[in-house]
Amino acid sequence: MKKIRLLSAFLTVVMVFGMLPAIEVAAADALVPGYDYEEGETTIDYLNQRFETAEEKLATMTKYLSKGDFELYVEPISGEIAYVNTKTGQILLSNPYDVAHPAAASANTIRNKLLSQIIIKYVDNGSEIEMNSFVEACQRGQITVKKIKNGVRVEYAMGKMETRKLIPKQIKKERFEELILANIPEGAEKLRLMAYYTLQDANDSTLTERGRRELLATFPICSKMAIYTFDNSAGERDQERVETIIKKYCPEYTFETLAEDHLITNYTGADKAPVLFRLSLEYTLDEDGNLDVRLPANGIRFDESAYQLTSVSMLPWFGAGSSYFNGYTFIPDGSGALVRFEDVRSKPVSITGKIYGQDQAYQVVTGQNRETMRLPVFGLVESEVFNPPVLTEEQQAAGILIADPGYKQPTGFLAILEEGDSLADITTEHGGNQHKYNGVYTTFYPRPKDTYNLAEAISVGSNATYTVVSERKYTGSYRTKYIMLTSEKEAEQAELDNYYDTSYVGMAKAYRDYLIENGILTEISDAKEDLPLYIESFGALNTIEKVLSVPVKVLKPLTTFDDLKTMYDRLAESGITNVNYKLTGYANGGMNDLAPYHVKFEKAVGGDKGFTEFVSYAEEKGIGVYPDFDFANVGMFDSFDGISNKKHLIKTMDGRYTTKRYYDSTLQSFEMGWSLAISPSVYGYLFENFSKEFSELEPSGVSLSTLGTDLNSDFDKEDPYNREDSKALTTELLADMANKFGNVMVDGGNVYSVQYADHIIAAPLDSSRYSNASEAIPFLGMVFHGCVNFTGTAINMAGDTQYELLKAIENGSNLYFTLSMQNTSLLKEDPEFNKFYSVSFDIWYDEVVELYGVLNDAIGDLQTAQIVDHEFLIGERVPAAEEVEADKEAIEKAEAEKAEADRIAAEKAEKAEKLAERLEALYGSTNKGGNKKPAVIVGGEEDSDAYKYTKYTTDSGLVKVTYEGGKAFILNYNNFGVEVVVDGETIFVDALDFVTTK
Repeated sequence: MKKIRLLSAFLTVVMVFGMLPAIEVAAADALVPGYDYEEGETTIDYLNQRFETAEEKLATMTKYLSKGDFELYVEPISGEIAYVNTKTGQILLSNPYDVAHPAAASANTIRNKLLSQIIIKYVDNGSEIEMNSFVEACQRGQITVKKIKNGVRVEYAMGKMETRKLIPKQIKKERFEELILANIPEGAEKLRLMAYYTLQDANDSTLTERGRRELLATFPICSKMAIYTFDNSAGERDQERVETIIKKYCPEYTFETLAEDHLITNYTGADKAPVLFRLSLEYTLDEDGNLDVRLPANGIRFDESAYQLTSVSMLPWFGAGSSYFNGYTFIPDGSGALVRFEDVRSKPVSITGKIYGQDQAYQVVTGQNRETMRLPVFGLVESEVFNPPVLTEEQQAAGILIADPGYKQPTGFLAILEEGDSLADITTEHGGNQHKYNGVYTTFYPRPKDTYNLAEAISVGSNATYTVVSERKYTGSYRTKYIMLTSEKEAEQAELDNYYDTSYVGMAKAYRDYLIENGILTEISDAKEDLPLYIESFGALNTIEKVLSVPVKVLKPLTTFDDLKTMYDRLAESGITNVNYKLTGYANGGMNDLAPYHVKFEKAVGGDKGFTEFVSYAEEKGIGVYPDFDFANVGMFDSFDGISNKKHLIKTMDGRYTTKRYYDSTLQSFEMGWSLAISPSVYGYLFENFSKEFSELEPSGVSLSTLGTDLNSDFDKEDPYNREDSKALTTELLADMANKFGNVMVDGGNVYSVQYADHIIAAPLDSSRYSNASEAIPFLGMVFHGCVNFTGTAINMAGDTQYELLKAIENGSNLYFTLSMQNTSLLKEDPEFNKFYSVSFDIWYDEVVELYGVLNDAIGDLQTAQIVDHEFLIGERVPAAEEVEADKEAIEKAEAEKAEADRIAAEKAEKAEKLAERLEALYGSTNKGGNKKPAVIVGGEEDSDAYKYTKYTTDSGLVKVTYEGGKAFILNYNNFGVEVVVDGETIFVDALDFVTTK
């Protein structure tokens, strides 16, 4: 890894120098820096005014708020804020302070974004347009700062506030030349203005008769006078330039004069009001001094009849890190992922993920197979400087900025989305060779929209598209809490007792504490001696059999309640007694189940009586029993099943029903599944009848798998719901289930479900492994372990059971298997369930016992312990015998070649010496300087602290995870053995194995 980082340093130098020509070109096309096009006045020149340090920038800002050790500063013209820790001196800025340096960015258009706190996208005439707060609010002088209770509000008017432009669209020729042209001096500005006006004169001698008729048909007023017309295709930017010229040179030309000119020429154009979005950011400090940022969604105001607001990105460069330093961004991709600055210095990189996964209410679900973001958090750390390049005097004079190689105080933050999270994406963005900054932020989508191909719905000749926007918009708030991280060195100097380390481990601890303080997580206090083992067992499957030559649909048992007893008894013989069963497909029609309105266990598995008897058996043995009911999807319909398609199913924006989509690895796309999605609005209706019937069976728990994974909108025209509505309805149902039945199991672990869940199945233990991501981290495990029992995906469905075992140790999770007892070959014949081709309990029994035993021995005594540290290691691959032999042969060959070279050199030296003796005997001494060779320096001095790399060094696939109490594990994910030095001790770890240390 270090070799890569050193190479990245070189690439950064190339990037920096390569930017300079682009900077000069871009500056020529940009707006005049700091010029207010509305008032014609100059303000602060943010694009060129340099600040060498964050402290220097802070000195220009105004303090608005103070709480404990924290302060909030605002720059009222630009809207920039600074979040300051007065004890440690740490400063987090909403925008980079050194944007004006020539090497910071390759163009002013990029600097404009870097200086923005808000970036919005909207649709105008079918085209999506982006606007940022720096250009559209700051440079127009349209930012207002107001004090509010316990904080400050920054109000933005983005766009042109004047509803009319001072541009005559039709004007009499003589008036145009007298009132406007006569006042503008000859030069570029006059030529620019005239480029947008065309003379329309019916008496023009160059016109043909046909041309004259066409002119009069288009402009009837030309029969009375010659006029100048403005180019209607001119864009917003072009119109602003023309208006600026008129305002500058024609102060007597007013809107009253404009109205008179339009009246003279009978102009009645219907000019659309210019784009204008009004919105605000509210900043407060909470009791602990953390920064709360709120964007009221119902405070976003614009002309909704003319434009459609697509998205709002909030504080995209808050706390941004510089590529001149090491550091990383953290995104909650699956278990968690890092993107290190040093790994993406050479090219722009952007990774985006949707919080809580796909919304199935959309007609088309696109993208690649990826892990879901289950946690609404993100963060950034900027740490030490990498090896900085040395600049020449000419380069320094050109303004190239290179970070000071001295000590850099680490800075960082964790951001927690508190409201509007289900409507958000998280993006980590890295400038590469376009700019030097690295950021991570959220983008919110206030009103969802969907696009359709009309060729799929009606008979049209081409692939015309049709865009529909939801009638229900979100009216709550987008709220994010920023927690400042502090390094151990700064904490010691400031004598801080409570702080979160500047690392992803510190982020995980901060988020864990946040969830505990808010009652979402509760530390486990009643753990059994051994780890829990989770088994999902399938009940009954519909198959086709011939009865008297007639095909008949028959429910075939895959696992009965008696089979579950047999399964447990065999596991107990091997010492596994802490077992939890998830019962899938046992009730309401089996694997293709009905909606959970009624509750009836199938006779094929033992019926209602068999279930109640098994629950009694389980209570005696201490077994957890969780029959699964899918409230989010329905696989089968029947008479009197309590479901009405029209009333109870989710509808897309064009009124169709939607199915749950699954990723097809063969087609590499999301395909329609076999289940229709149920509207969250009917959860309460289903629960009312379900709870009555299920309670009569005296259950000990319930599994609500998809309520922890699926979160869908409902675009029903009469009763629409967005994802935030759905989240509220989902948590309400989970709360009712927890209150009614006590023990609840869910899948996935979307954080809103965790408060009500005792067990989480199939939580992500790995990231999506994006090509531009640096490492996967066990962030989710560090948060959940010790507070809730959770597992990864079914280990017998994974490609490598040993890899999954290591992930379980790294995340602190339990083991989960999908197992059934009989007729499992029928699953392979069903197109929906053929992926479960290897779920036979008899086949997997020995491996279940072995893998559980290994994991239980490793972390069975750590069920209530927190994961307190995690780090990546560098080690040496242990070469195979053939490689050792090859190395030996190579060394012997090199030694032999060296010996031969030395022999030849010695012979030459001997001959030369004899020749010199003969010459001296004949002519005397001629070698005045002697034969001394100059010294040759073979290599420079090595850094004693640096890792000494060899051809067998590996810097990936090696991690160390430490639990509370000091027990640690070194995990080797590589397919070869390695030796690693930890605390001065050399430790060997075999391929795909682990070693326990203290």
